[in-house]
Amino acid sequence: METDYFNQYAAESMGWTKSSISRKTTEIMADFQLQHELGDILLVHASPREPENWHYILDMDDAGESFDYFTQKICMLGHTHRPYIVFKEKSGEAILSRETEELLTRSAVTWLISDRSASLATATPKLLPYI
Repeated sequence: METDYFNQYAAESMGWTKSSISRKTTEIMADFQLQHELGDILLVHASPREPENWHYILDMDDAGESFDYFTQKICMLGHTHRPYIVFKEKSGEAILSRETEELLTRSAVTWLISDRSASLATATPKLLPYI
């Protein structure tokens, strides 16, 4: 992956990663899907919009636009390493909150959830009872 457009930290991280992982790991990762559907959940590393281009969702404009790129009830991602939950009401309004337990009781139409990492390990156990 070319790092010409990466910020300094991302480029350094990519350089370290390339020098630290084995060829076998690189081959395995080459077969990874950029997104995966799990019932009514879309799992994507970066963004549901052109996942191969690694877009960041950093503000409410990006988040609001993202809802146009998935049809599942929930889209989970982790590329930004920033935790957030955005939900889209029936009115079409996108609303930001970080109160997971409180928000999951709302009847929003769709959800965009960032777990602050690519693993989704933190948010998933909290979400499962609501899915």
